[in-house]
Amino acid sequence: MKRLPLLFALAVLAASFGCAPPETPAAKEGEKPVTTTADPKAPPMAEGSTETPEATATKIAELTKKYEDAQAAYEKSKDEATKKALVEAGVAYADYRTFKANLPPREKYAPALKVYREVLKLDPKNEGAKEAHDMIVAIYKQMGRPVPE
Repeated sequence: MKRLPLLFALAVLAASFGCAPPETPAAKEGEKPVTTTADPKAPPMAEGSTETPEATATKIAELTKKYEDAQAAYEKSKDEATKKALVEAGVAYADYRTFKANLPPREKYAPALKVYREVLKLDPKNEGAKEAHDMIVAIYKQMGRPVPE
C-alpha cells in the first residue's frame, strides 16, 4: 500500500514530461532564427520569412508585371538592353518565388523553373539561373516527382 502513492507520483511526473510542448530550436550563433507561423494550416514560410501571404501575393504580382513588361519590350525590340532587362526581371521573379516567397513548394517551384528556363534560353551563361534551375530539378527528382516541362 505504501508503494501505491509513490507509483502514482512517478506516473504523474512521467506524464508531465511527455505533455510539455516542444521547444523551438534556438538559433546557434551566426544562424538565422527558426521562424514558425501561428496558424498550423498556413503554408510553410521560406526560411527566415516573416511575410504574410498577402504581402507575398502583392510582391509576386509586382514582379510578374515587371517580367511581363520586359517580355513585351523584348518582343518589340530584341536588342541587348531589352534582353538584359528581361533576364534581370526573370531572375528577380524566379529568385523571389524560389527563395523568399511565403508559398508552399507546389506553388513555388514549377513557375520559377519555367522562368529560369526562359532566362537560360536568352542567357545560357547566367550562373545564378543555372544553379537555381538545377536545384529545383534536383528537388523534384529527390521527391520522386516528374520534373515539370
